[in-house]
Amino acid sequence: LNQAEERRTYKRILVDHIVESVISVEVPLEQRINKEKLGELLASSLQQHGLHLPFDYNVRKANWDMVFGTCETLTGDVYSRQLYPSDVLSEPYMLGVSFPKKQSYLYKAMGTTIVMSLVLMVVVLVVFFGTLTAMFRQKKLSQMHADFANNMTHELKTPIATIMLASEMMMDETVPAEKKNLGQLAKMVKAQAAKLLALVEQSLRMTLAENSKIYLKWCTLDFHTLATQLIESFTLQINEKGGTIVTDFAAANACIEADELHFSNIISNLIDNALKYNDKAHPHIKIATRNKRDHLVIQVTDNGLGISRDAQKHIFEQFYRVPTGNLHNVKGFGLGLYYVKKIVEEQHGKIWVESKLHEGSCFTIVMRVANASG
Repeated sequence: LNQAEERRTYKRILVDHIVESVISVEVPLEQRINKEKLGELLASSLQQHGLHLPFDYNVRKANWDMVFGTCETLTGDVYSRQLYPSDVLSEPYMLGVSFPKKQSYLYKAMGTTIVMSLVLMVVVLVVFFGTLTAMFRQKKLSQMHADFANNMTHELKTPIATIMLASEMMMDETVPAEKKNLGQLAKMVKAQAAKLLALVEQSLRMTLAENSKIYLKWCTLDFHTLATQLIESFTLQINEKGGTIVTDFAAANACIEADELHFSNIISNLIDNALKYNDKAHPHIKIATRNKRDHLVIQVTDNGLGISRDAQKHIFEQFYRVPTGNLHNVKGFGLGLYYVKKIVEEQHGKIWVESKLHEGSCFTIVMRVANASG
């Protein structure tokens, strides 16, 4: 009953409105709309919805003739609405609004978001590739540590087994003393003990080089005197290989401030490498010096295997070993040159290498001479 009553009331109001529209005199649009206020009302409404940008508008008849507005022809996207849609018999009018700077406004509004998105994307990519690099580097380091452990284990087993065998022979009571050749056995034990000592020293050097702080005993030493002593200690090894070692001491001032023990190890390591990585019948090593301003330039040159351009980038890295091709009798752990570079830099020097495959290598060390000014 209530719904039927509501429908009858609605129809009665509608009929009254239609009749009123038919019998009433049509009011001109100019009197129904305040032209001056229309733009203000549109701007206010747009601002309430968060749109703060210039706009054009006009009011048109059904035949598209403009009645009034800011622009006769609106450009871009036009948003239109009918004015007074409840008028039944009146001529329809359309209100159109367009935004000439819509695209620039959208780009500006989205600019910050786009820039932040790009920055975030770059950061993610950098972190991603950094993580990959760290993973590959860690994998490579783990492999090098494993190789080092395997090499060290193999190197230690050989002299230990030899010493144990020699000891058992000396202790064997079933063999007469005159047949044991104790002198030869003693030489064997001494040689293998020296080899073990060298391995231990290499391990200690690695531990020392890995420490964040290396304690050096500074002193003034004459490199020419030091080099001469080191050459004498290598005489036996050089003669066994049928090689030669010469000097060209052209430096007038060969005195440097350094740690004598560590600097001796540096030069010994370079000479030892020059002998090990050499497939020539007669290895040739040259140690030369010269002065350059207030620095001493030391060069250790050999005629050995040489180092490829790619390998030269890595030879001073920890555990890195230069491939030796068909030369399989070279022993080492990839620690020597890492130790050399670290100690040289700790003593405020510089070191680099110049080399060509099958033509030899030249290691250059530059140290400040003692009592140099500046």
